[in-house]
Amino acid sequence: MNSLTETFKDEALELIQELEAALLELEESPEDSNQVDRVFRVLHTLKGSGGLAGFDNVAGFCHEAETVFEQVRSGERKVDEELVSLTLSAQDHLKGMILSEFGADTVDDEL
Repeated sequence: MNSLTETFKDEALELIQELEAALLELEESPEDSNQVDRVFRVLHTLKGSGGLAGFDNVAGFCHEAETVFEQVRSGERKVDEELVSLTLSAQDHLKGMILSEFGADTVDDEL
């Protein structure tokens, strides 16, 4: 494993934890724009670093979730229980995708 992929793995797993923390905060305070921005930034960072490191499936998945949070940021969509729940599920799936890239059991790409 080269240093770029090792760095991606380490940083991605830290970002996954950050994403979960932000989503749990957002669940408690759905109107908190700071938490919305925090979720968006994590997804954006994962997308960019995943793409840079050659993990296009991770980048594409993050792009889809990032797009939803861009809609929240622009006022087109509201944060509700369903969005937080779905994004927490997406976070779990994303973690599985990343771990599978490094030898863990593969994940089903259908979420």
